Amino acid sequence: MGVFSGIEILFFSLGVLTTLGAGALGYLWNRFRVGWRVLGLGAFGAMLTLFAFAWSVSSVLEGEAQAANLGAIVFGVPGLLCMAVARRWGVVEIARLHTRRPTS
Repeated sequence: MGVFSGIEILFFSLGVLTTLGAGALGYLWNRFRVGWRVLGLGAFGAMLTLFAFAWSVSSVLEGEAQAANLGAIVFGVPGLLCMAVARRWGVVEIARLHTRRPTS
């Protein structure tokens, strides 16, 4: 067995993905000033997707392939749907902010 087993690689990748996700949400907040609904739903979707990733990898490491598939479907699909809805809300919100006419 090598220096790192599967669980150490899982925790490292979860840390990297969590950091990248938090950085992406911070970028959206600072650059585009999207609302709390977009950030909240995007963060919830990202957390669900990360949970599905962790569930699936740990189930495969334990030898339970069916549990890995079910976890990816039950937790991953709603997470992706939440992120898609948050993206759509964000695009609409950004477009609305950039098309406002100045009042005189």
